[in-house]
Parts: sequence; structure tokens; C-alpha cells
Amino acid sequence: MARVRVGLAIATACACGVLMAGCGSGSGNSTPPPTDYTLTIDSSNPTSGVVVGMTENGSTVSQQETTPATVTMVSGTTFVLTAPSTAGSNTFSSWTGCTSASGMNCSVTLDGNTTVTANYVTPTNYVLTVDSVNPSSGVAISVLYPPSTNGPGGTTPFTSTNAAGTMLQLTAPLTAGSNNFTSWTGCTSAVSNVCSVTLNANMTVTVNYAATPTVTVAPASPSINTEQSLAVTVTVAGPSGGPTLTGSVTLTSGTYTSAATTLAGSSGSGTATITIPAGSLAVGSNTLTA
Repeated sequence: MARVRVGLAIATACACGVLMAGCGSGSGNSTPPPTDYTLTIDSSNPTSGVVVGMTENGSTVSQQETTPATVTMVSGTTFVLTAPSTAGSNTFSSWTGCTSASGMNCSVTLDGNTTVTANYVTPTNYVLTVDSVNPSSGVAISVLYPPSTNGPGGTTPFTSTNAAGTMLQLTAPLTAGSNNFTSWTGCTSAVSNVCSVTLNANMTVTVNYAATPTVTVAPASPSINTEQSLAVTVTVAGPSGGPTLTGSVTLTSGTYTSAATTLAGSSGSGTATITIPAGSLAVGSNTLTA
């Protein structure tokens, strides 16, 4: 009996072993099911409402997700997310949480639950003040946003508010009333009557004008004895009440050029007396130019 029991026991054990093998328990040939992970797409400033483009695994077909959004895909799925350059009045600054990021593009390989965030910032604005001198007002200035966008110009004095880093080109007329353009001051750079500005702080630029002085030469006699020395007075007159004119003048006629003589005078004018040595001018008609 004892052997029978043993035999039965052995038989039972073998039967169980056959049954387990037949059920596939412990087999090394089975494939585990794929693992799903969740991609969360967030945004900051604003925290919602940003429409993000999403392309899966290099596909040319793009779908859109609006933050905050979640997408569940199998492990190893690759996405490229593209954020818009602006969200409301705010501008894109960066991505965080991406596998890699370049500009507004965020690449993600989904090997775990992942959260990426498109970050926006409120732009800093600066004020450009445009002034003029002589006259102090009424000069019409045109504005260009390079390379070719015309902006709203203005008449001095006026202001223009723009985001930090904005580039502007301001063009002044060559004359303002009876005065002539002389220079720009305060520009990032200036060429002739064009002022270029990169707005990285509150700035003031000024277009400067000056009255063209009147130059008279005396004597103006049509007949001069060239064998005698000649004293010539040059008067340079600016606008009435203007600043005292400074500098020097020279006289020229044909091959003759006088030495430079310093102007002396009072408010708004200056004079200089130049002596032309005898025999310096050719016989005939001479035009003296100061």
C-alpha cells in the first residue's frame, strides 16, 4: 500500500507538472504589454489658452493642443511641439521639461510621465522722445521699422513707445522753415538726416537745424586798382538775436586765396577784415568769394 501511495503521489506530481506546462505558466517566450505614459503640456503667463502645434514621430501631419493639455501614448513615442511666438500681449521666452529645445520647438521622447511648459514674458516697453532745435517744434519726422515697415511718424516734439530691442529709423527733412538740417544727437547711429535707434532704454533724440548766415563782402565796386592793396570787410549775419557767430573766413578769387581771418562780432553776426596785397588779383573781372 505504501508503494501504491507513493506511486500515486509520483503520478499526481507528474500530472501536475504536465498541466502547468500545458497552461504556459512560467514560459519565457511571452511579450509584456506596452507601457503607456502621459505627456502634460502646460504654459505660463498665461497658464491656459496657448495653442501648441504637435507632430508625432516625425510625421508631417500636425495636430493642435490648447494648454493645459494631456496626451497618453506608448513608451518611446517622440513628439515635436511648437509654441506660438506670442500669447496675447506676451512674448515667448523658453520651453522647460523638454528632452531638447530649440527656439519655439520642444522635442520630447516619452520614456516616463512628462510635463513640458511653454513660458511667456510680458515685454518691457521703452519710450523714444523725438525733439527738434531751431525750431523747437513742428518738424515732421517719418519713422521706419527696418527693413521695410513704415511706422507712425510724428511732428516734434512727440513720443513713440515700443518693446525693448525695437529698431527704428527716423528721417528728418533737410529744411525746417528757412533753416537747414545740421545733425542728429542721441541716436544709436546717424548718417546724414537719418537717425537709427535700438530701443534698450528710454531715449531722447534731437534733430538740429541752423539758419544759413548771410555773407556780404565790401567794397563791391566794379572797378578796383589791382596795383594797390585792398582792405575787404566780410560780414557774416545770422538770425536776429541768434548766438554770436564764431569761426574764420577766407577770400578766394581765381588763383588767389587769403589767409583765414577770425570773425569778431556780437549777437547774431560777425565780421572780419582781410587785406589783399597789391598785385594779388588778376587784371580784369574778379569775383571775391568768402
